[in-house]
Amino acid sequence: MAFGFAAELLTEPAWRVGISASVFKIREADSTIMARRFMQSENSGGQCAANGCVVRTSLVHVIASAAQEFGLYHDKSLEGRIVLIRQRIASFFYAGRGVATLLKTQPNALIHAVASMGVVAAGFVLDVTNTEWCLLSLSMGLVWAAEALNTSIEFVVDLASPQHHSLAGKAKDVAAGGVLLAAIAAAVVGVIVFWPYVKQLLFSMPAAV
Repeated sequence: MAFGFAAELLTEPAWRVGISASVFKIREADSTIMARRFMQSENSGGQCAANGCVVRTSLVHVIASAAQEFGLYHDKSLEGRIVLIRQRIASFFYAGRGVATLLKTQPNALIHAVASMGVVAAGFVLDVTNTEWCLLSLSMGLVWAAEALNTSIEFVVDLASPQHHSLAGKAKDVAAGGVLLAAIAAAVVGVIVFWPYVKQLLFSMPAAV
């Protein structure tokens, strides 16, 4: 029952469960209610009455709270669904705030923005194909994702190691190197996509008299 629930929870991917005691925001009231509901649903023999289910171990509190925190437990009531919808809407707000932070704090992000607008404009002017649009979009997305990851790593490293440390410097260097590799790959894709169009324009121009 409780241990079966624990085993099922621990089989979830680490990114979804986040197996870390620091994120288990244990709320006694909520976790007790969820644990009671779970034990009632699991006990088909009716051995656990509505007022007789008592949480016997803090493990159930932790697991139930974590399940609610990471969306593994879904309350079927109207209030629970409203809370779930609010959480999903808030997640988009937090993501947008992250993008705004990226643009405000990282000069390279502005360079990426200008380059992205230039690529999009060139794509419309040269009338690239749908497949080429897909390649360009994936390349730009790869660069933006790498830059966002690099920025988040820098913030975490600065928080964990305010003082200068060689390993902190190496972590930042490797993250920046990932952005550089993504930018090089995107540039190669851009050359492959745009060069045939540019070459056609060059050779189609009338020769000077």
